[in-house]
Amino acid sequence: MSNRYSAFVSLNQDGSPGAQDLRDKLESWFQKFPNDSQDGLRGEFRSHRPNAHEGAVFELFLHELLTKLGFNIPEVHPTLPNSTDRPDFLVCDGSKCFYLEAATTGKRSGPFTPTNPEEEVIEVLRTLTSSDFNLLIEMTGELSRSIKKPPLLSKFKLLLQGHDPDKVKATMDDCGTDAAPSAQYEANGWRIQARLSPISRAARRQDQTRQIGVNFKRARRTNSIDPVRNTLKAKGKKYRDPQLPLVRAVHTLDPFYNGRDSDMAVLFGNERILYVDDVPERDREPNGVWSRGHGTRIEAFFSVQNADTRNFRYASGCLYINPSQSGIALPDALLRLPHGNVIQGNMTWSDGVDIGQLLSNG
Repeated sequence: MSNRYSAFVSLNQDGSPGAQDLRDKLESWFQKFPNDSQDGLRGEFRSHRPNAHEGAVFELFLHELLTKLGFNIPEVHPTLPNSTDRPDFLVCDGSKCFYLEAATTGKRSGPFTPTNPEEEVIEVLRTLTSSDFNLLIEMTGELSRSIKKPPLLSKFKLLLQGHDPDKVKATMDDCGTDAAPSAQYEANGWRIQARLSPISRAARRQDQTRQIGVNFKRARRTNSIDPVRNTLKAKGKKYRDPQLPLVRAVHTLDPFYNGRDSDMAVLFGNERILYVDDVPERDREPNGVWSRGHGTRIEAFFSVQNADTRNFRYASGCLYINPSQSGIALPDALLRLPHGNVIQGNMTWSDGVDIGQLLSNG
């Protein structure tokens, strides 16, 4: 992806009053960040790599949120006695301290945006010409690396030849779009299928110099749960004995992640229905981070959505306390956040502060 489309460049060059207000706000947050860690954060924030930029924005967001909750953050990337890995923050409220580690998962655009290699394929297909047809393409799976274009072009160039557009249109009118002539190409577990889409008679040309139009859609199951779950499980094994409680904050960019319902699936397993003597009972698969038999060293999970430069005012989140760690000494100020806790086997939620409103003040 070209640098000119990066989130940082877009924010930096936006001339609207709202963008200037946002830049001023972010600058004020940045000035509160510890001086000896500002250079590293600035570099990541200005990065054209989406993951680096989003990660830096989330760190800045968390630092500001914790500060507004009254916490002191004496160290960024503190050294742990039994690990070469470093969490993002040491966070304290009086004598009670904990480590906080941040991560972002998913894509803001969900599963529909083409990968860079897929964009290359689409652009190459747009070099094909036809006086009568466009192409409707559907991708299944995800293309993660570039492929050789000539075999793909040859197959779809052949598809564009030898068909009567009026007959194709009549077939589609009678039997639907799927009845149009098609061809497909597969590579590395990824498949692209192209169907002919006749253009109107008025738009047709007698020569073959007209470049085709390409309309894109994707067939893919959405899964916003596993990326968060896998992130937590991996990090739960990362620190052997941190000697302080570990809170894991995850910012989920995927628009299909729907807050508490998804959080419950991440922590306690996907919902399922079991039939006992033909009577349905709701249950959960034992695949959650905190499911029975799945221990982790994560004492609390802070699930966050909309913690990005487009949506700070609407940022939301919920803190979950590990039910197997009920005796941990988390600071009381942390429970000012919206939070969930298992009490007598049932999850209960407390509303807490409005995170977006808290960050909008001052």
